[in-house]
Amino acid sequence: MIANINADMVGEGTVKTNSRFYSTRTPDSAPTFLDGLMSDVLQRTREANLYAPTGTHNYWTAEPIADAQGSDHDIFLGLGIPATMLGHDPDWTHHTSEDKIDKTDASEFRRAGVLATSAAYWLAAADSAAWDRLRAGEVAARLEILAQRVASDVASGPVPAAERIKKNEDALEEASRQMRVASRHNFEAFNGAPDAGIEKSRDRIGRQPFLQFRGPRRLTLLPIDASAFASLPSEDVIWLSQQETRFASDSEGLATKPNFALISFEAMNVMNGQRGTDEIASFLATEFLIDIDKAWVNRLVSILVKQHLVTLENGMCP
Repeated sequence: MIANINADMVGEGTVKTNSRFYSTRTPDSAPTFLDGLMSDVLQRTREANLYAPTGTHNYWTAEPIADAQGSDHDIFLGLGIPATMLGHDPDWTHHTSEDKIDKTDASEFRRAGVLATSAAYWLAAADSAAWDRLRAGEVAARLEILAQRVASDVASGPVPAAERIKKNEDALEEASRQMRVASRHNFEAFNGAPDAGIEKSRDRIGRQPFLQFRGPRRLTLLPIDASAFASLPSEDVIWLSQQETRFASDSEGLATKPNFALISFEAMNVMNGQRGTDEIASFLATEFLIDIDKAWVNRLVSILVKQHLVTLENGMCP
């Protein structure tokens, strides 16, 4: 499976529901080519000025947004498969008796349908040269995310964490370097140079036959249902409740800032036995611009170990 395009809530009339169309980006735990592809196809779909005979002629307020949870794409991201969710937010009719066909818009259906099918067709038909050309778009999408993250971190408070800013700045510098390389490669490809191949564009992570454990390793699929924590001791229940309050969503729709469910999902998604809890803490702090330390991750890991969702075993992993 190359990717998942999850059409969750599409076809809504944006004026009637006071909403806008979005496509989610992939989280840092599953960085992929999909962000670049969806950003490009979304822009091209908007420029096509698509309208249905019975639909509205409103401007299409579509945009890529940060990863958000709550739909089937979560399962694919937990498996390491690139995934995006298409939908509308905010939506005052969602899961209410007002969520009826009169709230739909034929033009919106057409746009969402063209977007999803165009992206899916490209994934199915692309050859090595097409994948190589996508590389520039992939890095450009990453540059945009990192630039926004650095700017937000600097502006968010009086004294942002210096290490966190440094990590994002280093990532931004590396992405800029990759963009130059990708642009040069594309120029050479258009002038007859051999292309690098589909697998290089899709999977740049080298796989080692044997890996030494040095951190927590996840034992289960994601996302985790709340019932998995039903038998926890009271002190752990209190701690989890405190974290849900600390990182509570400030919206009834998609969270506009990272909530505990998303943070813990990302934490578990990078628990592959190859990262220590200090590295995981730094990863989360850098991605979400929050104050997370090793002790916080250790506490989360201890709870997950009790529920047999994570292991701390030592040894060789085939």
